[in-house]
Amino acid sequence: MINDLANQDWAKVNDKLSALEKEWSTYEPISKEEKFSEDHINNFTTDLNNLKQQIQAKKQYEASLAANKVTLDTVNFIDLYNPKVPADVGKLDYYGIQVMLTAEHGDWNQAEADSQPAIDTWNKIKAQVENINADYAKNFSDTITKMSESAQKQDVKMTKEFSQKLLYEVDTLESDLKK
Repeated sequence: MINDLANQDWAKVNDKLSALEKEWSTYEPISKEEKFSEDHINNFTTDLNNLKQQIQAKKQYEASLAANKVTLDTVNFIDLYNPKVPADVGKLDYYGIQVMLTAEHGDWNQAEADSQPAIDTWNKIKAQVENINADYAKNFSDTITKMSESAQKQDVKMTKEFSQKLLYEVDTLESDLKK
């Protein structure tokens, strides 16, 4: 959806929103039956409603942030199922996108603020990744550090470059952890 928002393809965005709302209407009762946290359920519902409002208002940036927040909420639900790939990997995806979006919008305070939890999240799973591939873990550490430094320097080009590299590396990490 975020790519469709970047392209201002509102028809595709609305189609994806409708599909998401339909899926949530099916999953919400299941999540209650499974006795998932009311906070998880309420956060998702609130964030989905916010996404819908931002899309209806055709606020591209705000809708992108809202879509990314719904992604984070989804990762938090997936974590409840003890997935093979730790939820923290999905959170890294969220933070990479968040830093990129806020940097592109010139919201440097938020870009810097989102860099730190990205680093903290990485540090939680770093040892697990080092056990798989120490060189890869070092490269990932370098990328996330450079993304953060670029945000601190308010360098949109470099922040975007390292955010995109981080997203690519997250995809690779997901594949490695699924093996």
